[in-house]
Amino acid sequence: MTGNDIAQIIVYFGVLLLLAKPLGIYMARVYEGLPSGLDRMLGPVERLFYRLCGIKSEEEMGWK
Repeated sequence: MTGNDIAQIIVYFGVLLLLAKPLGIYMARVYEGLPSGLDRMLGPVERLFYRLCGIKSEEEMGWK
């Protein structure tokens, strides 16, 4: 392995470590049904996508 390979591996794991905590907090808020910071930006996009696909977000999904 060259020095460049080792540097890329170190950067990769560094980015993983930096993003683990914020991503975990975001996922916990989503699973608990609490509002997150991205709801304001991505909410309209999600509702548009649901409308285009004919999905009703207030109904539970069936097994089919």
